Amino acid sequence: MKKPFLLFLSVWIGISSCNDPITIGSDFPGDTTLAVEFRDDLPITAQSIEGEPSITFRNNLGGFSATNYMVGEIDDETFGQSQAITYFTTALPGSTPLFTLDNIDSIVFNMTYDTIGFYGDENAVHDLEIRMISEQVELAIDQEIRSDSIFPTGDVVASHSLIVNPRDSLQIQARTDDNPDSLILVGPHLRIPLDESLPWIELLGDGSLTDDEIFQMEVPGFSISSSPSSSSMFGLDLLYVNSIGASNITFYLTIDGERSQFNIPLGRIRHSSFTNDYTNSEIGDILNVDNPSFLYAQSQAGTNIAIDVSSARTLNNSILNSGILRVSIEEEQDLDPIEAFFAFAREDGDLIIVGAPLSIESPIADIFANGESAPTYSLDLTNHLNNVREGVFANDTIFLIAASKSERANRSVILGTDHPNFPLSLELILTNP
Repeated sequence: MKKPFLLFLSVWIGISSCNDPITIGSDFPGDTTLAVEFRDDLPITAQSIEGEPSITFRNNLGGFSATNYMVGEIDDETFGQSQAITYFTTALPGSTPLFTLDNIDSIVFNMTYDTIGFYGDENAVHDLEIRMISEQVELAIDQEIRSDSIFPTGDVVASHSLIVNPRDSLQIQARTDDNPDSLILVGPHLRIPLDESLPWIELLGDGSLTDDEIFQMEVPGFSISSSPSSSSMFGLDLLYVNSIGASNITFYLTIDGERSQFNIPLGRIRHSSFTNDYTNSEIGDILNVDNPSFLYAQSQAGTNIAIDVSSARTLNNSILNSGILRVSIEEEQDLDPIEAFFAFAREDGDLIIVGAPLSIESPIADIFANGESAPTYSLDLTNHLNNVREGVFANDTIFLIAASKSERANRSVILGTDHPNFPLSLELILTNP
């Protein structure tokens, strides 16, 4: 009987309490009225600045996640000239048959395309060159490679010219099926024949390179570069997990009448080197200039956006409920825009990510004003702006850096702080006591 009584008593108390007057804010001293205010006029200073070398590889025990590595050249009047050369090391295959040069039908670089890495003219002819790295690449645990590193290389060991088509699959003849004449469908990839007379190939065939350390000394790795007929870059998938690579050097053999193949995986260590030349470009005229009409952001090792938000200190005693940075881009440019940005602040010389976790990688979404629309990134900087007000950081500048910067060639032209409809701005919601 106790439970029904307690239930009745709780309901009666709840109903009775609803009839009691409740004064919101009665604990505030005096007769205080709270006012909510929206502002987008807080002054900020923005610049396009040269980017720092980006991390392209880190030798950690858990495996490095980046897989897309760029090859090619881009030249346009907005962003100037950019070049990407990719390097990759090899790994000793798990098992290699003994063979002679007479057993080799062909040796081919089978390099998988990364379909989201293509940029520029789809009809450009890429003149490709593969060179062998001339020194063994050795990295300590947690040692990293940055995009300004250039590995020494020797003579060209393979070359090929083609129009890259990263979406075309290909049928090739199977060598391991019961039916040796069957065809199998493989995903989009680049195939470049390799010269069979290279000295290390004969050593591999006679069993002299069964030790991984000796193999790495003989075959340190390769670089691949392109001189395209027009501005164009493409991505290669160099995923490498547990001695298996998405890209390989494939040996096609016929031994005692039986056809077979084996792979040398590529990408155990992988790296893209980027260079940029802003001579006679739009960027070159406005680098480090405060609040120009347009700002320029690039992937790879290209330009970043620096924004001084020290004006947040002038908000005095207002409570900052929300602080959103709106960054709109110019649609008329014939460019593939950056997919998302990270916001960073500098602390003790290091860049650290700031902003709400759900909005750090801000996707592009259209916003509307005065009957027009513009693709816009939105980054939640509420916590960081409050930290600025409290003096947590010695430097009040944030840096907008393209997400997946070392794996893309994308670029965005950003509307400046003086744009009439879509200015670069902070949109604030404040509570004023």
